[in-house]
Amino acid sequence: MHKRGIIFHVPIALYAIVYAVGLQVLARYSAESLVVLASGVAAFAVISAVVGRIIARHFFFAIVPVILSVASLTLLFFIDSRSQQIIVSGIVGILVYGVTLGSYRLSRYPRDAVARGMVVAGATTAIFFSYAAIFAIYLNFIVPLWFVGFSIFILTTVISWQYFVMIAHGRFVQTIIYSCALGVVLSEVAVSAIMWPFGYLTTSVVLLMIYYILWDLGQSFFLERLSKTRLSVNVIFFLAMAALVLSSAQWLPVV
Repeated sequence: MHKRGIIFHVPIALYAIVYAVGLQVLARYSAESLVVLASGVAAFAVISAVVGRIIARHFFFAIVPVILSVASLTLLFFIDSRSQQIIVSGIVGILVYGVTLGSYRLSRYPRDAVARGMVVAGATTAIFFSYAAIFAIYLNFIVPLWFVGFSIFILTTVISWQYFVMIAHGRFVQTIIYSCALGVVLSEVAVSAIMWPFGYLTTSVVLLMIYYILWDLGQSFFLERLSKTRLSVNVIFFLAMAALVLSSAQWLPVV
């Protein structure tokens, strides 16, 4: 099979399995210890960076796996149900496989659309897990409000920039500007969302939808596919999905 069409890679598959099992083990033993959690987060981040460098030949492709590692491990700390932890770990293992394989293919074929889709799936999940983890930390620990805005700005900017660089050939400055703009908008919305009467997962879903619309507009711009029709469809999609999510969410009392 031509390397560009690879969908199963044994070393990457083994890595993803070990990764998912490692998440489970760490989630089990870090429940009562922030030190263990912090050590595990650091270890997984380093491993993800090294694997990204080895497999994809550049640390650039390790950005999403590293953020996904930190976000998923942090989020698992706040999940009490054992079965839910297993489900989340399994999903993360699959995503790690997809992102790593996508990075492997992109490092050899930069215009591989399927591989780019794999990375986008992992990046989107990393964004959602990051938002949820940040709000969970804010709600469960005494941290300043600026922590929410600053963290979301950095994560949104870095993940967005990585993707835009892959598709905007030769427009390096524009990718930085748009990524920073995305980070600013989402951080402002996140700070405002602290007062919303919803749990951190519902709030994170709404933020993810806002991010997706703005991200898709940026993608369309860099791929020269931006149009009024696409903008209208995105707005309608957001309003419909937001109404569905908020109508089915549990509203919490504001105190």
